[in-house]
Amino acid sequence: MSFDLRVYPPSGPATLDEVYRLAEADEEAPSDEERPPPAPEMAGFLAELERGWPSFEDDFEASPWSSWPLWQPISGGGTELNIRWPHAGTMLAAILEIAARTNVIVFDPQSGQVFLPSRVAADAGGGSAASRQEAARRAGEGMNFAAQVKRELGLSAKGEPSRLAGIRLPTGYQACSVIR
Repeated sequence: MSFDLRVYPPSGPATLDEVYRLAEADEEAPSDEERPPPAPEMAGFLAELERGWPSFEDDFEASPWSSWPLWQPISGGGTELNIRWPHAGTMLAAILEIAARTNVIVFDPQSGQVFLPSRVAADAGGGSAASRQEAARRAGEGMNFAAQVKRELGLSAKGEPSRLAGIRLPTGYQACSVIR
């Protein structure tokens, strides 16, 4: 069992409904279907992850990954990342930081949140003032990032390891809590 994240290019899903539609498409797709190589944004994102953390084949103890290679294509031009649970908190923060720089979208199925880079969130808000206000409202619903990571890992607010202390939502990211 692993801590899983789905990562999509900027043109990918902006809502939880869109993510679920893509997941359903993956379940219905033949397993032998050939998938294209990653788009430039995804390739840059994956290259940065591969430079930063070794594969489990190279260094099992140091590697946060429970699957390799990191390019595990999914519908929508994305990939699914599988992270070993002891590394989940630190890797989530690092992945969101890299994703913000490379302008990709991250979906955390454990919390049901879609993390959009600010530019993508602005585009998803559309042109109307009402839709921009709605996007801002949803972004404001995001909870404190350290508390979110603790909740996702099933940790209590008291007496937890300091490895989760000080984790903050990376600059340039908006946490969009999607109404179910």
